Amino acid sequence: MSDIMIMISVLLLFGFIFAYAAFVFIKFVDTLIGVKNKKEFLRLLSEGAKNNTLDKDWSELERLFEIAYGFALGEKDAKKMKRNLGEFYKLVIANQLELSNEKNLEWKSAIIAFLKEAEGRNPYEQLPFEERSALQNIEKFLTGKTHDEAKKELKILSNLMIAKEREMLKHAKKNKWVSIVLAAIGIILTVIFGLLSLFGS
Repeated sequence: MSDIMIMISVLLLFGFIFAYAAFVFIKFVDTLIGVKNKKEFLRLLSEGAKNNTLDKDWSELERLFEIAYGFALGEKDAKKMKRNLGEFYKLVIANQLELSNEKNLEWKSAIIAFLKEAEGRNPYEQLPFEERSALQNIEKFLTGKTHDEAKKELKILSNLMIAKEREMLKHAKKNKWVSIVLAAIGIILTVIFGLLSLFGS
């Protein structure tokens, strides 16, 4: 019986280690790809600014983003674009592109305008998809003065918030039990390895 317990404990331990290692590896690969794409975007933007071959409009940024990242700029990429523009702004401020004073000022103004446009294009980007979508619809219906549709979306948003709150409470209860189980496994492993060290000596 004790041998089976030891085997189960060891398997559980290795399972946790393997799952964590896989998670870390996937995150690492994603980070490497993201860094490579970001560097390519900044390179294209820097070259265009230095060679004066870029129009200072949003469509040009979208074109460079698609070249660098391999896919079109979507709503979920707004943060990425803002981070990249922030990095580019630092290069311009430090005059690492060696632009003339006039061009330097032009690009500073252009980047600030781009950042404002990125914010305006998706003001609810911090929210989950469902809530963001509902708020965008409400804004659209209020602008078009279709108040009945806006009320429907408000009801949808209200239901989403209630559902999320219930889900959070459910997860909180589950996490409590998961913590208890993990603590129990930790105690069992400590006791088993302690006994093994005692008997081994």
